Amino acid sequence: MTDTKKTKSQMLQSRTKTTVSTSGAGSGREGETQDSCTNVYEDRKDSKIRLGIIGSWGHFVHVLDDIEKMPEVEVVGLARALPGEDFSGVRAKYSSTASVPLYDDYRQLLSEQSPDVVTISTRLDQITPVAIEVAGAGCNLVCEKPLAITHAGLGLLWEAVKANGVECLAMLNNRVHPLLAAAAKAVGDGLIGKVCLLNARKSYRFGNRPEWFGRRETYGGTIPWVGIHALDFIDAVADSAFTSVAAMHANA
Repeated sequence: MTDTKKTKSQMLQSRTKTTVSTSGAGSGREGETQDSCTNVYEDRKDSKIRLGIIGSWGHFVHVLDDIEKMPEVEVVGLARALPGEDFSGVRAKYSSTASVPLYDDYRQLLSEQSPDVVTISTRLDQITPVAIEVAGAGCNLVCEKPLAITHAGLGLLWEAVKANGVECLAMLNNRVHPLLAAAAKAVGDGLIGKVCLLNARKSYRFGNRPEWFGRRETYGGTIPWVGIHALDFIDAVADSAFTSVAAMHANA
C-alpha cells in the first residue's frame, strides 16, 4: 500500500513514489520506498485521469463514491475478474459507469482503454494475480484488502510493483476516522507516554456470504480479511514498528 495517509485523490494524481505495504499478510507496517517516475500527468494537464474497474465484489464502490466529487477522474471501463460478476447494480447507481464498456476479459480493458489507475475488487484469492498483471501493464492499483492471502503472493506483488514503477493502495480507509486521528495525535504529542502495548478488535456479522468464504484457498482467513483492519488501527496510532503480534479469530 502506498503512503496510507494520502487521500485517494492524491494517490490518483501522483506516481512519484513506489511502495507497498506488507499489511496484506498481516504485519501492518509499510514497505520500503523506492524512487520511481516523475508525475506521469505533467504532460497531460488538460486530460482526465483514466480509471478502470476490475471486479464487482468488495469496496470498490467507495472509490466510485469519491470520484463523484472528482471531475478530473473518468471511468473508462468495467471488467469481470471472474465469470458471472454482475455490474448491473453498479451501472444503475453510478452514472460514471452507466455507458462505459464492460469487458469479460480484464486484459482487454487494459489494452483498449489504457487506464492510469485500476481498482481490483473481487474474490480474495484473485486480487494478487490480477494486481500483478495490472502492474505489469503500468497502471496504478487501488485494491480490495488484503493485498494477498499468502506471504509468497505478497512478495510477488511487491516485486511487480517495484519493477513497473507503479503505486499500490489497499482499501483500508478506517485509519482516517476522527477517533483514530485523535488517538494518533495524542500519541504524537506525547500525551500517552511510551506506547508498549496496543489492543484492537474488529468484528463483522457473518450474514449471507458467498460460498467461497468457506474455503481457505479462496478466502484466506478471518485475520487477513477482518483482522487486517485492527492491525491497521494499531499502525495508524503507533509511533514505532511492531516487535511482536498475537491474534485470534472465531466464528462465534
